[in-house]
Amino acid sequence: MTASDQETTGENGAAVNVLDGNASTYWHSEWSGTAVPLPHSITIDMYKTDTVAALKYLPRTCSSNGRIGRSEIHASPDGTNWGAAVATGIWADNALEKTTGFTPVATRFIRLTAITEAGHGGPGPAPPNSI
Repeated sequence: MTASDQETTGENGAAVNVLDGNASTYWHSEWSGTAVPLPHSITIDMYKTDTVAALKYLPRTCSSNGRIGRSEIHASPDGTNWGAAVATGIWADNALEKTTGFTPVATRFIRLTAITEAGHGGPGPAPPNSI
């Protein structure tokens, strides 16, 4: 698992928290010192090619800070060549788990990119509406 950036100084916001099975831990973009601006991305290496047709996202449950608004999901067979997004959308600004489905794709890598923060809580243009 890799991320464009992660917060490990001011809090435990490491990318590996995404798949640890614990809803109270989370991945957070780097904010201590100089905050890294959007977009932020996280890439999951499944270590083998498999068919993927959806991505689930559980927002941070202890705060509305850092919830993803507009997002893109990409798939790659090799972690280098990404092509067009397999899904795009805007997630509602709430703590409920989100599921984004897409046409099944055989892939090894999945990348989630946060383009904006939900509710316009951070930098970037305000999303026009939520789904």
